[in-house]
Amino acid sequence: MIAGFSAETAVLHTALGALAAGYTVYVPVDCTGSRAERTEAAAFREMERAGVTTSSLRSLLLRMTPDLSCTPGADIVRLLSNF
Repeated sequence: MIAGFSAETAVLHTALGALAAGYTVYVPVDCTGSRAERTEAAAFREMERAGVTTSSLRSLLLRMTPDLSCTPGADIVRLLSNF
């Protein structure tokens, strides 16, 4: 999972490098920013075309912990209820 500032430099190139190295890459769009909406949107399109999965942090965390009745899933649900 890669997030940060800015989408069109640090996040984009880190994600593309991770894909090239054989990793599955997820980018939470609500944890990634940019100075300009236009270039951020272009970076997300490029990442998605390359095979990056974009989603929200909440969705990605819950995908990684499918059993919400016990730790760590229950802990994540409790943390997310504060946001």
